Amino acid sequence: MKVDAKQLSALSVYKRLQKGEIDLAPEYQRGSVWSRRRQSLLIDSMLRGYDLPKFFIREVDGGPSEVVDGQQRLNAIVAFLANELKLPRESGVHLAGRSYASVPIDVSDAIDDYQLSFSVIRDADDEAIREMFLRLQMGVRLNAAEELNAVAGGMHDFVQALAEKAFFSERVAFSSNRGAHRHVASQLARLAVEGFGDVRKSDLLTLYRTRAAWAPDDNAKRLRQVIDWLGGVFSTRDPVLRNRGQVVSVAYGIYSLWTDLVFAGSEQAVLHAMRMLDQKHLGDDAAYGDFRLALAHSSDQKRSLETRHRYVLGGLAEFAPDIPRRDPKRIFSPEERAAMYYRDGGRCQHSGCGLVVDFASFHADHVEAWAKGGATTLANAQVLCPTHNLAKGAR
Repeated sequence: MKVDAKQLSALSVYKRLQKGEIDLAPEYQRGSVWSRRRQSLLIDSMLRGYDLPKFFIREVDGGPSEVVDGQQRLNAIVAFLANELKLPRESGVHLAGRSYASVPIDVSDAIDDYQLSFSVIRDADDEAIREMFLRLQMGVRLNAAEELNAVAGGMHDFVQALAEKAFFSERVAFSSNRGAHRHVASQLARLAVEGFGDVRKSDLLTLYRTRAAWAPDDNAKRLRQVIDWLGGVFSTRDPVLRNRGQVVSVAYGIYSLWTDLVFAGSEQAVLHAMRMLDQKHLGDDAAYGDFRLALAHSSDQKRSLETRHRYVLGGLAEFAPDIPRRDPKRIFSPEERAAMYYRDGGRCQHSGCGLVVDFASFHADHVEAWAKGGATTLANAQVLCPTHNLAKGAR
């Protein structure tokens, strides 16, 4: 890694940003979090001639330079020079409330010419840059989602993709500000991949760091299926999904029953059950006191999660008792395979096929798909050739 010092005027930096030569939002950054007032106070500091802390940017071959540190300050400068920000009351009666376009020329010149100090980083890999970003932010506390976002790897990529699904972007009823959706998605990922336990920031950081080279396993793929399915269950910005604790508990409750119950076709039953549970705990029913307490306190600790999980499973059992249960036996026994082979004359039962299939290679098929509640019995079995069984899937 090489680091060189460089001075650039505020106007010069603004022009480079406008041309796309500097990327204000590389993946590990946390997005704009400063309030308009805080941004305007920074511009006032520049007018007063105060020194600003050094900016760190990384030069990237074949692409724009990345802002490693100083994103919030640069956002403020860009907003003012683009006439999207006004000076604060601290700037005095003659300047307060005025935009860049409306201030006297000597004031705009002072902003244009203000010298910003940069450290330009070259020959640094992604891991070194992310580590530098985390260390530079130690003076300004990152929330869990922002710190997790700076840890690269397989789990990071899985959670990022999960948080971009319709369930989070269109159904969850709280803002994604400062990575809130990613935070919930990471908690669900830990529960699915590692089992029940605490989902605090330290636990999630360990998950990300120990699974940097990880690829989604069967549990992760099942969670992805659940999140896709839930995106079709709830209406836009559903009140059931108004806080993080409930989203985690509802999604994990469905995940935990995914291989036991037939959820396809049970969307309205699940929606009814979750809304009934929500209404019950919002009332004065003392029986739901533990549920209310678990949502309000230590919602990222195992004990709280276990309490909420019991209520979600209880709500499904009480308010959606008719969701079909899958046959716990999925695979036909060797004897059942032989019996159906003899019964069907060793021929594929798909309409219009009739191909004679070798006993060693025929597919024992559920007529009514097991995933939709079909029983693993001879009455629900048929011989299929590999081509037609694979084409059928779970239909």
